[in-house]
Amino acid sequence: AAIGDLSSCRCRWCKEQNPRQPWIDEQTVRVEVTFVTYNPHYGLYTYVGTSFLFNRGGHIHKLINVMSARANPMDRPLPVLVPMVAGGIIWVSVILYVFVGEFRELISTIRNRPQNTSMWTAFKDYLNIWNVVDWTSVAVAIIIFNLFAMMRLHVGAANTEFAAIMEASTRAADNDITRQEYEDTLTKFYTAVEQMVLSEKNFRLGLFCYPSIIMCRLFKSFHAQPRLAIVTKTLERATEDLIHFGIVFFCVFFCLVVNSILFFGQDIEGFTTLPRAVNSCFRAMFGDWDFGMMAEIGLLKAQIWFWSFMLIMVLILLNMLLAVIMDAYTEEKARARTAMSLKDQSFDILRRYRQFKRGERVRLNDIWAVFEEEYKGDVKAMLADDRMIKVSFLTENVRHLQPKQAKRTLENSLAKYESMKEAEVTEEKKLHGIRDNAKKVEMRIETMMEDMEYMAQRMQYYDRMQANGDPEYDFHFGGEGRSATEASQ
Repeated sequence: AAIGDLSSCRCRWCKEQNPRQPWIDEQTVRVEVTFVTYNPHYGLYTYVGTSFLFNRGGHIHKLINVMSARANPMDRPLPVLVPMVAGGIIWVSVILYVFVGEFRELISTIRNRPQNTSMWTAFKDYLNIWNVVDWTSVAVAIIIFNLFAMMRLHVGAANTEFAAIMEASTRAADNDITRQEYEDTLTKFYTAVEQMVLSEKNFRLGLFCYPSIIMCRLFKSFHAQPRLAIVTKTLERATEDLIHFGIVFFCVFFCLVVNSILFFGQDIEGFTTLPRAVNSCFRAMFGDWDFGMMAEIGLLKAQIWFWSFMLIMVLILLNMLLAVIMDAYTEEKARARTAMSLKDQSFDILRRYRQFKRGERVRLNDIWAVFEEEYKGDVKAMLADDRMIKVSFLTENVRHLQPKQAKRTLENSLAKYESMKEAEVTEEKKLHGIRDNAKKVEMRIETMMEDMEYMAQRMQYYDRMQANGDPEYDFHFGGEGRSATEASQ
């Protein structure tokens, strides 16, 4: 046959060796057998790789990896395809909206920065945690879109090579193709399928990361509602304590991990290496352990390590971690007790919308725009200004603003400002303030003591001075036996 006798070995590696030798010997570490299947009913390529791993003890480990990809990702039933396409269009639209909004805000911050202020300073004023989340979501979305485009290109290449290999198989049946041409076509097909399934895997990995970004954006939305923002504010309040506690926690955890490797590393597979031991100890912290397997090294040794780990990590440190978080949560919960609930806020938003449609009120964004225009876009200077604002000022400068709404807006703003100032003063900040004031008092006392010591030295110096002829000196320090009148003359 043109492509060779199929009943004989088609591997030419053995024949090319000098001296000739088998392709599996005592130096072989890994053998991989790969094949591709195609399911025409689902239009699905399946790339199956079976690896045989040879260790020096003679055992052969088997590892099977199966990766699949559709020949046409858009070939779906209509009830599935329409929501998928509609969701994709909405997603792209939302990403474009976020990108345009953040870009405009960035350009506005840079353009309206005060004079003698560098662009980097303006950029730092713009940059905050929520803006970082927005830009991260845009960046990850662009990466996902590129991964999808690459996957589509590789799917097209695999389909082209699949048609080529079908044609080559037909020509091989007619003895119209050489063995080398057939092998080259087969190699291209396998390479195209491998790139296709890997690109599909990378695309899924990108999609795996995106829900975490959505979660962060949800936290940004929750930050606008005081009751929903308790979680983020709790973590924000407990951050400093969590950092200090984390140092102690991970130091103790790492020491116990090293102990587990020394105790169980030679007998239990889950403790043979540092990454495996870290994972096994972390699972043991949450109740997933096999004490029977641990006891195989010796019941007493297993009890010593297990009791130490449970007492220190679970009963002490984990409960201390919960105490740190719950302490911050209790403080934030107490501050939010008077905050408006989500239900009340929804009705309030609906009421404002109806009043705005009837022309009975103006939007808060319109009031903000008036102040922003007055300060020429310098929001930082606008917020730093401590001038008093009256109802008359708002009604004169904001179109269609009624005095009733202006008064209510100022009262709500003042209440919000006072609550924010009160929330900023935590117990820790109070202690820091007391400590700073005590240091200032101590410094002032030291300064006063130094001044008094200096005055005492000056007084002693003047007491020792002689001023003959001075009536006052002669009056106080005149010779004995002389009257005051005589001494003063």
